[in-house]
Amino acid sequence: MANTGIALPGSPGNVIYNPAGMAFAAIAELNLTVSGNALEQQRFELDDLREENNSNISIRPMMAASAFPLWNGYASLFVANPTSLKIVQGQNTVAGGTTTRTTFRLESNAILFGASYASLINQSLGWGLTAGLTYTTQDYHSYTAFTTAGAAATAFRDNRTKVTQFHIDPGVMWKALPNWTLGFSVIYLPFSFNSDGNEFTSSTNSSSPTTVTQNNVDFDPDNSQEYVVNLGQEAVFGNQHILFDISYGSSATENSAQGKNTNPEHWTYSAGWKSASNSKWQPIAGFAYTDYRRSENYLATAGIMLQQRKNELGIGGYYQKNNSKDPNSSPFEGFGVMFSSNVEY
Repeated sequence: MANTGIALPGSPGNVIYNPAGMAFAAIAELNLTVSGNALEQQRFELDDLREENNSNISIRPMMAASAFPLWNGYASLFVANPTSLKIVQGQNTVAGGTTTRTTFRLESNAILFGASYASLINQSLGWGLTAGLTYTTQDYHSYTAFTTAGAAATAFRDNRTKVTQFHIDPGVMWKALPNWTLGFSVIYLPFSFNSDGNEFTSSTNSSSPTTVTQNNVDFDPDNSQEYVVNLGQEAVFGNQHILFDISYGSSATENSAQGKNTNPEHWTYSAGWKSASNSKWQPIAGFAYTDYRRSENYLATAGIMLQQRKNELGIGGYYQKNNSKDPNSSPFEGFGVMFSSNVEY
C-alpha cells in the first residue's frame, strides 16, 4: 500500500517501518513472509537520449522475513532489497560546432538485513526494536567522445562506492480507540563499519594522441549520521481500513572524489486503503509522495489480497516516477507487478 505501514498492526513483514506492529500479531508457531516485485521495467530519459538497452526487466525479492513467538512477544529475522537500479543508456548532443556522444552505465543496490523483537506493554500499547546492517553499492561508468572540426577528444570515468552501515529502528504502537491506531518509529544510521570509494578518470585529445591523462582518487563516501522519523495512523470504518503516514528524513553529507556533498532533507506523505470484507478477496491501494527539495517522487500501488485461514497471498501493480527539479537532470520511472505471501506453520 505504497509503504503505509507505520500504524499497521499484526504484520510480521512490517519490521522495517515500525517493528511495534508485530507485537499485535497472533502467531502460534512460525510465520514466513515473502514480498517483492516481478517483471519490473525501469526507464531513464533525457532529450536526445538513446537507450542502449531498451528495457530493464528484473525479478527480485524485496523482503523475506520470519516471525515466531519468543519470551512474552515475537521475534523476526529478515533480509530486504529495497533498492535495485540498473541503467545503460547514451546521449548525443551538438552545441557550438562540437558533437558530444556519451554512453553511461549506472548500477545501484542496497541490501538490508537484521533482527526484530516486539512485545505488548498492555492490551493497547506495544513496542518493538529492529537492528541490523545496510550494505549499499554503486557503480558508475561513462565514456564520452568530443568531435569538432579538425579535433577530437575522449574521456572515461569509473566510480565505485561500497558502504556498510549499522541501522536501528525503535517503534511504538498504540490502539488509542477500538477503531483508531497510532504508530511512531525512528530509523537511525549512527555509524558505518566500512566505507570505500574510488574514482578513476582518463582522457585523450587529438593534439597529443599518445598522451593519456589519468587520475585515480580514493575517498570515504560515508554518510553523516542520518535519521528518519515516522508517524502514522490507521482508522477503521466498518470493514474499511484507511492509513495515513508522514515521514521526515534528515539531511546528510557524503564524500565524493570532488569533495563533500549534502543530500537535502525530505518529507514523505502516504495514504493507503484496504477493504477487509468477509470475502476471501480484499482489495488494497496506496499512494505516496516524497519531496526531496531537488526532486519529487510519486508511487502508486493497487492490488488484491487473498485470505485463507491464517495464510495470505497478494498480487498487484505499482508505478513510480521521480521528477528532478533541475531541468538538466533526468526523470526516472519504473512500473511492474508486485507480490506478497504470508504463511503460518
